[in-house]
Amino acid sequence: MIALAPLLQSPAPDAVIVGLPPASDDPRTCSARMAREFARRLAESTGLPTWLVDEADSTRAATERLQALGYSGPRLRERVDAEAAAVILRRYLDGAEAIAVDPADKPAPLGPAGSGRP
Repeated sequence: MIALAPLLQSPAPDAVIVGLPPASDDPRTCSARMAREFARRLAESTGLPTWLVDEADSTRAATERLQALGYSGPRLRERVDAEAAAVILRRYLDGAEAIAVDPADKPAPLGPAGSGRP
């Protein structure tokens, strides 16, 4: 969380968007559980509205976009994570389903969740 502190100061964001890895048949997958717990702790420590957004295929979409712009090799690899984050943010801004994170929730087995998003 400390590495994020400078990013959450000036200008202060209105909300935080966290990518939620796709779940397999088991909704309690480790990466999904870690993302949910990270988002919960982030919401708790910042007091900002925090949303989980499906990150499925975001790396593929980012890679395709960067390749279309002429990136390849090391230049592509050093930019793909930032571009994938932009894909996830664009999904949120375009109205993709998002799950509101309640900082009071304690870690629990994961299951289907509603949105509650404005």
